[in-house]
Amino acid sequence: MTSDAPNPTPSSPGANTAPDAALDDAGNIAEDVTCRRCGYNLRGLPREALCPECATPAALSARSDLLRYTDPRWLEKVLLGLRVAVIAAAVGLTTFFARTFLIRGGLASTLIDALVSVALAWAGWLVTTPDPGRSELERAETARKVTRTALTAGACLHWLFLFATPPVPIALVAAGLADAVGEFAKFNCLRRLALRVPDEPLARRIRIVKWVFPSALVVKSLALVAFALFASRPVVPSRATGFIVAGLAGLFGMFFAYVWWVQVQYMLQRAIDPQLALARRTYALATMPSSAA
Repeated sequence: MTSDAPNPTPSSPGANTAPDAALDDAGNIAEDVTCRRCGYNLRGLPREALCPECATPAALSARSDLLRYTDPRWLEKVLLGLRVAVIAAAVGLTTFFARTFLIRGGLASTLIDALVSVALAWAGWLVTTPDPGRSELERAETARKVTRTALTAGACLHWLFLFATPPVPIALVAAGLADAVGEFAKFNCLRRLALRVPDEPLARRIRIVKWVFPSALVVKSLALVAFALFASRPVVPSRATGFIVAGLAGLFGMFFAYVWWVQVQYMLQRAIDPQLALARRTYALATMPSSAA
């Protein structure tokens, strides 16, 4: 069973994805290829065979690693993670805007930040779910481990700041730094997903945001430290204007970094949606009984 989707050529946007698996003279798979659904090594099996473990057609796993050929159940988890991330990021952006420009921060806004951090940690775990077809490679990826560890640590630190008595301000600073590390690692994973659509312009945009947004989080954390150090000191009138200008510039810079952060994740979600539909169709056709074909 073949797919209607064309394979990437060396000059196409998908050329950087893995090509179809090599076959020997007898038509058997001649390299290590893991089953898309269960991770079984299919080396030595005919391309027309079924996986001995889960009966998924070997021909599916022998295709390139574009998302349209992946297990749709795995892709559904990744897409759910992106949707959760977009919603949580939008809530975080709204809270940041309201706290900065409209109302004073308080317990409610801090609680929302803590809930957003939990949602983003959960989204990070979903987005970095190992692809069964690349399990041995992906389970060892540093980016996956760092994403999950750092975002979980950031969520825990947000809650520590919220409920600790007396408050531990350094926990909020540490949470921001942990979030920055986690988002940097997560965007490495998102860039790989974009390349498997394939969408190289989106992958380039994600690579830029990978540096911009975590840098904004680091600057925000350092600004909190500076504020804590100098809040009790008298402000020299001649420097007050400079502090105000720098503060406003930092706030607007952070705001636009948040907007870009939300936007690229939403764009990736929109790009993966049709790939999930193709994956479902591909699996449905490949697993259809020959009598019904």
